[in-house]
Amino acid sequence: MLSAGSVRAKNAKNIILLNLLDACFGCLAWYATGWAFAFGDPAALPGGGFEWQGNAFIGHKYFFQLSFALDLGPAGRPATHHLRHLCRHCYNLALVAFVYPVVAHWVWSPWGWMSAWRTPATASSGFTLLCNSGVYDFAGDGPVHMVGGFASLVAAWVLGPRIGRFDAAGDPVDMSGHNASLTLLGVFLLWFGWYGFNPGSTTAVLGPWVGYSSISAAIAVNTTISAAAATVSTLFASMLHQYLSLGVVVWDLIIAGNGALAGLVAITGGCAFVQTWAALIIGLVAGLVYYGSSKLVLHKMRIDDPLDAIAVHAAGAMWGMLGCAAFAAPNMVEN
Repeated sequence: MLSAGSVRAKNAKNIILLNLLDACFGCLAWYATGWAFAFGDPAALPGGGFEWQGNAFIGHKYFFQLSFALDLGPAGRPATHHLRHLCRHCYNLALVAFVYPVVAHWVWSPWGWMSAWRTPATASSGFTLLCNSGVYDFAGDGPVHMVGGFASLVAAWVLGPRIGRFDAAGDPVDMSGHNASLTLLGVFLLWFGWYGFNPGSTTAVLGPWVGYSSISAAIAVNTTISAAAATVSTLFASMLHQYLSLGVVVWDLIIAGNGALAGLVAITGGCAFVQTWAALIIGLVAGLVYYGSSKLVLHKMRIDDPLDAIAVHAAGAMWGMLGCAAFAAPNMVEN
């Protein structure tokens, strides 16, 4: 919905088809190689090697991680020719089958060199990197959003801008999406879905110890607070910028919606590790980071990104990881 509403009407069906096929091809790629590379046991096969598919290792965790992998597709650019369709799907297949699984393995697998869950049994050598702690990324700022955001950056740079996006002087020309209501419906659906990503990353609400439900509740609150704060700070930054540069005040609906997504992205990594007041700060800063990054990508880098995916996901995730490191509460990390 977000993608379809953000492009011109003539490309809406095209972009929906791309999303549908990305989900289908991505599912097959995750089954073929992605899951094994990301979470397989390197010692599972004789002589070493990753545990492959078609065994009892595939279950609810496989399905849950599939939803992360399918979030990676480079967003927002319609493919107007059958060869571009093919290239787009090959790009997405490579991301899901090989690129994302490697980063997910680094951060989340107990055998990953960045993993906070490494143990003497899974570490091949002394664990001395990253201050002996590893990367605490609860729900995917690095593996999911930074990978997807930078994939969008590369794709948009290679494709070049849409015809008419920049004038002869190189200044951007407004090329708004055809349906703001559809775009904001996508924002609300994503916001709701984030409660599956963030609280869902506890992998259980009820479990062998009672802490699961309280942690999930705290994560849900942090997720909501950050998104709300980012929406407000983004809208304020946009209004202030327009007032100072043009002398008018504009309540920009699309900018506010993207600000909400930036706040959701930014809290994803640290949602289980920070107090609510810190989630508020992370969200407020995320809105400013998103707005500044959006202007940088469009006006300085001259990259055409209809969904602002680069600013929302790449920049928002970078700030989210830094924010998690800055505000993590020791007692929450230990729990």
